[in-house]
Amino acid sequence: MASLFRRNITFLVCDMAGTVINENGIIYNSLEKVLKNLGCNVTVEMKESWYGQEKKKVLIDALYDMDSRSMSDRNLKYLLGKAEHELENELNKNYFENGEIKGKKIGNVEDKQIKELVDGI
Repeated sequence: MASLFRRNITFLVCDMAGTVINENGIIYNSLEKVLKNLGCNVTVEMKESWYGQEKKKVLIDALYDMDSRSMSDRNLKYLLGKAEHELENELNKNYFENGEIKGKKIGNVEDKQIKELVDGI
């Protein structure tokens, strides 16, 4: 919160994906891509069940379901860490580098300022 005040930001809007800002399913598409890269078979039904779930739970459930009989807790922790890192990179790329969503100016705050704020937290 201190970084908000240091930057003289007095108003912040937080949004659940797709509620206020149409982000075109970036989060769910990014989850799907990351899981497929790790060898998960992602179905349409699985993807639809992710809506509203905590993303870490989605990753754990999908990785565990990949092969629960042979996956040790250690391997699951490794894959989860890798998946979280890849998801963060994928979201950063899609939100800020590829311009897949168009941010809107809120008051006098531009997209660049929002990215700087997010990076500073």
